[in-house]
Amino acid sequence: MSRLKFSHDSKVTLGKIVGHFGVRGWLKVFSYTKPREQITKYQEIKIDNDHLNSNFELEDWKIHGNQILLKIKKFDNRDDVEVFKNSLIIIDRKNLPDLTEGQYYWNDLEGMEVQGIDGKKIGKVSHMIETGSNDVMVMEDNKELIPFIFGQVVKRVDLEKNLIEVDWNWD
Repeated sequence: MSRLKFSHDSKVTLGKIVGHFGVRGWLKVFSYTKPREQITKYQEIKIDNDHLNSNFELEDWKIHGNQILLKIKKFDNRDDVEVFKNSLIIIDRKNLPDLTEGQYYWNDLEGMEVQGIDGKKIGKVSHMIETGSNDVMVMEDNKELIPFIFGQVVKRVDLEKNLIEVDWNWD
């Protein structure tokens, strides 16, 4: 399942630039993608913050510890990339890869109604989290955590009806 965060419009947020690295224009990025290197698969990205909203081409990337480092073409020093700090990295949704049956982008699930197989409403998905063993739906009240295990707990996802049906004993 993807960890991408985006709204249901045509733009998808892939990650956030959290700072710069070194003196040659490299950027430290927190990736919302899974795997995290997936953010590097898009050659053209849009960088969006309060001061700019422009398209840029990636020149290179590398992993440094638990960080993804990106290099944008034509930006070769630390001062040039300072304006990118705290910016979002965005692409058009149409550029996302197709998913197989039973896979969903997290944001497609966020905001959906969740109900038990008995028809009892549980609530709405506030957001998703990754626990290591499986993804988890966090309900709006933050009191309910329901594992997103398709077939076992999650019985049906109906994107058109905005409904997730679960077999979950939450008492």
